[in-house]
Amino acid sequence: MAISNDSIQQLLSLLKPYLRNEGERRAYLIRALGMKADSLNLMWNEPVNTFIPNMVQTLVAFSEITPGKPALCALLEVIREDVGGDKKARIDELLQQIREELNPKENQVPQGYQQAVAQYFEVTLKRLREEGCLDIRKDMFYADSKFNYVARIVDFELPFGLVNMRGETFFMFSEFSTMNMKILQRFSAQCMKRGYCLSKCSQRSRKNRIYGNFFRSKNFLL
Repeated sequence: MAISNDSIQQLLSLLKPYLRNEGERRAYLIRALGMKADSLNLMWNEPVNTFIPNMVQTLVAFSEITPGKPALCALLEVIREDVGGDKKARIDELLQQIREELNPKENQVPQGYQQAVAQYFEVTLKRLREEGCLDIRKDMFYADSKFNYVARIVDFELPFGLVNMRGETFFMFSEFSTMNMKILQRFSAQCMKRGYCLSKCSQRSRKNRIYGNFFRSKNFLL
């Protein structure tokens, strides 16, 4: 399990006034976790900008103090009891965000990436239409996979070494950890130039990064 850097930065800003020294840190963590706080093996006297990120990672690794109650959320709930209305609302939003990151729904795009992914598809679909790619469909299923967007080019040719591959093809996106952003950028640029078809494969998603991929269709194979 892990939480986003955005959540960590929000926690750092939020928790600083309440975890300034060893006494405050021990008091809040004992209220949240009971005697389990001593098993965290924290460096209680670290500078606050170091202590809070280290504590957050430790609490995430500690997982749940009771079923369905992550240790990090237990700490936030205890601190929430001591703050005013405005900060209560901020803590409530952060609690929801952290719970979603620690227990993501199947195929859910993490919150910190949702806007970027939505913008990417909006721009990409527009480019595909401009390039003449028609028959773009939404929410299609193929075997055990769900495709948010599917488009098709009937007669597509791709130079592949000494051989040109031709046939009906689909272009899709998914989320896997094995590809990097440079590959995505290079591959996406090539796809836009050639008018590839687009879909987004979400069923087998595991990580936050996105990459382009082909699957076999008629006599086209890459």
